[in-house]
Amino acid sequence: MQSPDENQHIARAYLVGRGDWFLQVPPGKMSGGMVDAGLTDFIHQHMRLAGKATTRLSPEEQTHLQALTWQSDGARSHFEMPGTGYYLPLVYLPHALGLQLGERLGLSISVSYQWTRFIVLGSSVALMLWAFSLLRPPSGVLGVLLLPMALFQIVLPTLDGFTTALVLVVLALFARSLEKDLDWKLQAIMNGCLLMVLTSRVHLLPMAALPFVSAWHQRRASDAAWGLAVLVGTFSWLAFAVTSTVDTRIVRAHGTLELIHHYLAEPWDFFSILARTWLDPELRAFYQYSFIGILGWLDALLVQAFYPWITGSLLLCMVMGTCLPVNRRDVVFRLSLLAVSVLSFLLIFFALLVTWTPHPARVIAGVQGRYFIVPALLLGYVLGGNAPFSPNAAPPWIRGFVAASFGVLSASALAWALQIRYGT
Repeated sequence: MQSPDENQHIARAYLVGRGDWFLQVPPGKMSGGMVDAGLTDFIHQHMRLAGKATTRLSPEEQTHLQALTWQSDGARSHFEMPGTGYYLPLVYLPHALGLQLGERLGLSISVSYQWTRFIVLGSSVALMLWAFSLLRPPSGVLGVLLLPMALFQIVLPTLDGFTTALVLVVLALFARSLEKDLDWKLQAIMNGCLLMVLTSRVHLLPMAALPFVSAWHQRRASDAAWGLAVLVGTFSWLAFAVTSTVDTRIVRAHGTLELIHHYLAEPWDFFSILARTWLDPELRAFYQYSFIGILGWLDALLVQAFYPWITGSLLLCMVMGTCLPVNRRDVVFRLSLLAVSVLSFLLIFFALLVTWTPHPARVIAGVQGRYFIVPALLLGYVLGGNAPFSPNAAPPWIRGFVAASFGVLSASALAWALQIRYGT
């Protein structure tokens, strides 16, 4: 439970596993659902660590948590999880599978949680490896995936690792669709993954344009039809989620739809607030640090000396992965991802402005550096393209050495920070 909102994600996955795909809103409460009492206790006990950098669980408390078991159907209570109400339940299927296996096999909640971590991690890694077999990743992409923040999120059963893997699958199949026709199975996989990404990561909505780019490039109407189906499904879900989710964590006098209308009618207001946000030196430093790695509930910094080293090494990975386009298809691929990356970056701030920041706003609240991981992955592909053996790229052994060295550096920083924060 030491990743932001992991408590809500686990509770939502439990509901999905039991067939409760839509959240309930009892009078006077936020959106949520009826969650097993044992799981609720497991979550709440671990949440005592959140945001308290010096707090540790005693051996007795750890023994108690490891012994918790699933309760009967009657021992369930309403668990508020409004932050998950905007996500299509399909994205929780690996998480739900792990929890359901644990409950049905009579495993303890602690063991069930570890099984869930294993299944989500295994699913994410399998998807990434398949994506890399279709589209060889530049060293800049590998560098972003090996950041301490990215590694931390991948090994925990939240949505970050799994949705990042879905993005990589979409990009790999998009690159292949620019080269040749995809059969209906690959089309279904690409657009199914795209639907799950768009309905769980709203700042990646610009990725909805990728099927239409493929349709234009290859003159294929079927690609546009798939893209239209994804768009309809995405906006139908988002309209339902925005209007049905009750979230009172941030007290605001204006609703989300009202603020969206305001900033679309007055775009200069948005860009002026965005400029003030980026001109704030403390916020810029926070974005850099939380992009590289501020672990836990933003309460576990890396050892300070690692930040400049990792920043410089990531830039080196990006440079080593850079090569010139080799054909028109490569140019289309890069320009498409560049546009998606820039628009996604802007949407991160817009989404937090209309959902998390009280109005009127001086700066945008709630933005964390980890939100920039996928736009940075897109940038890595923009620099490296979809031509893995480009004659103007750095030699493969150099790119591999740089990426491997960066992985060792990041893993060391991650392990050291976790030992300091959570070690006994």
